[in-house]
Amino acid sequence: MARQEDGSLTVEYHGDHVPSRDAFVHGTVYARQPGAQAIFHLHDETMLVAAGRLGIPHTEEFFPAGTDGSVLEIERFLDSHPETRYFVLIEHGIVAWAGDLDSAGELVEAQHRSAMEGHG
Repeated sequence: MARQEDGSLTVEYHGDHVPSRDAFVHGTVYARQPGAQAIFHLHDETMLVAAGRLGIPHTEEFFPAGTDGSVLEIERFLDSHPETRYFVLIEHGIVAWAGDLDSAGELVEAQHRSAMEGHG
């Protein structure tokens, strides 16, 4: 991911498949969090609903995925929550990261279990 002189963002990719608009979520986390080696980004309605009850940190404003506004909002969030490894993109989904795939997945599973407690 690179910021151009005009401030816009681009994602370089190789292969036949164009990355989704959510590639900017991953690129922003990788750029801002040196320890991030594995990122999960899920569109999990359960977590969007439960985030407030669980006190999960979240972005302040909604911007459509893949826009400069969404990247700036994620950057703002990460700068103000440098220790957070799991957060909610409001009206969109969750983002979790760790140093390896297993740890990131365990974080996602633990948060989801917390959300489901008392709702089964």
